[in-house]
Amino acid sequence: MRSDRPAARDVAAIAVAPEHQRRGGICRAEEPSVQQHAIIGAEVDIDRAWLVPVAEGIALRKEHARAADELREREEHDERDDEQAEERPHDALHCGGWTRHRCFRFIDVGTSPGRYCLPMPSRIARATLIVGVLDITEACVFWFFYRGATPMRIFQSVAAGLLGKPSFTGGAATAALGLALHFFIAFCVVLTYALASRRLPVLTEHPVACGAVYGVLVYLAMNFVVLPLSNAGTPKFSAITVANGLFAHIVCVGMATALALSTPRRRT
Repeated sequence: MRSDRPAARDVAAIAVAPEHQRRGGICRAEEPSVQQHAIIGAEVDIDRAWLVPVAEGIALRKEHARAADELREREEHDERDDEQAEERPHDALHCGGWTRHRCFRFIDVGTSPGRYCLPMPSRIARATLIVGVLDITEACVFWFFYRGATPMRIFQSVAAGLLGKPSFTGGAATAALGLALHFFIAFCVVLTYALASRRLPVLTEHPVACGAVYGVLVYLAMNFVVLPLSNAGTPKFSAITVANGLFAHIVCVGMATALALSTPRRRT
């Protein structure tokens, strides 16, 4: 009985037959020749040769896409951190446009991203040095031309608030004590302004006007509260000494403190 199924040899012949013969159903049950084997092998090699660069290109594109996704994720993570830092005031203490986070760094929230300012202790130390030097220099220059007083005499007059009149006979020791007390007072003045600016950012946003007002308040507190309660006693006032005292406290104390603690204005 004859079967309609092709023999195994016919199937092999169909597999190696040219495409136009397979489509037309024309295929003789013949063994492929050596030449046909060579042609088929060359076609397979050519197909494989095309697959190699295609696979490499696909792998390279996947690697680039993965790197781009990682970069995008990092940027989105940084943006979320910035938004959370601005939306959580309980995690930060604002100080005139600067924000102190729990890591105790001060970030300028009003200028370019990533710009950092000095920590608060460093800014207070810097302001203390500036105020102390300016105030004592102004006092030495004024009293030298007004009364011929030497810098040592000025330093001893500061120590008189603690020691009284014996400070003027103590020589360099009391002069050094007076200079140390002067910078300690400057530190207290700067620290008070810095703490107040945390509750009132306007103090560092408008340092000139606020500093001038603060200088007048410091002058009144020193001459009508601190000195009368100290061993130096109530000072004697005259027009020129009052004018000089107001100038020194407004410019060398108040405005210098505010400017040293102030921050750059917000960029638009």
